[in-house]
Amino acid sequence: MKFTKFDTLERLRKFMKTNPSWVSGFLDGEGCFTGSFQIDKGNTWGLQPQAEFNVVQNNVDRLLLEALKEDFDNRGGVYARPNNTSVYSVRKTKDLREGILPYFISYPLIYNKARELERFYKYLDLLSENKEIGNTLNSKDQFLKLALILKELNGKRLVGHKSDRLDLIIDWLNNLTDVPSVEAKFNLREGAKQLKLSKKENDLF
Repeated sequence: MKFTKFDTLERLRKFMKTNPSWVSGFLDGEGCFTGSFQIDKGNTWGLQPQAEFNVVQNNVDRLLLEALKEDFDNRGGVYARPNNTSVYSVRKTKDLREGILPYFISYPLIYNKARELERFYKYLDLLSENKEIGNTLNSKDQFLKLALILKELNGKRLVGHKSDRLDLIIDWLNNLTDVPSVEAKFNLREGAKQLKLSKKENDLF
C-alpha cells in the first residue's frame, strides 16, 4: 500500500492551494485569534493594544507552518518557541484584515471558532479606527471597549494571572478620570508583575 506524503514545502503548498477547505478545517482546530495589552509608560494611557492570529505546532511539523505562511502570501512569520514548538504568527493589523480574515470569509470556520473570529473582527475594527489615540476620556473609553472585547475573545484561554491581569487593566481604566501620570502607569505595571509572581508562588504549593 502506498501512502501520499507531503514531506516537502512544494508538495504541501500544492495540496493547500487545491484544498483550501482542508486548510480552514485544520485552522478551525489549531488556529488562535487573540489580543493583548502591553503596558507601556510611553503611551498616553499606559497601554498598547495588540492583535494576533497564530498556529502552534511541534517542531516536527514546522514545515506545515512554513507552508501556511506562504499560503497567506508570506504575511507574518514562523518563529521558534519553548518546549520544542514553533508558531506561525501574524500581528500587523493590515495583514490580519487584508490577508487572514478574507480567507475565512471564503472558507468559513464553524461554531465556537467562528464566534471567536467574529469577536476578533470586532476587535480589529476598533483598532483600525485609532480612536484610542489621544488624551481625551473618549480615547480612554476606546481602550475600555477593546479590553472588554478581549475578555470575551480570550475567555476560554485566559486563566490564572492572565485573567487577573486583564481584570486589573479593566478596573484601572474604569477608575481613570484623566490622563494617568508616569507613576500611575508604573504602578499598573508593577501590579501586573505581582499578579504573575503570585501565580508562580502558588504553583509551588
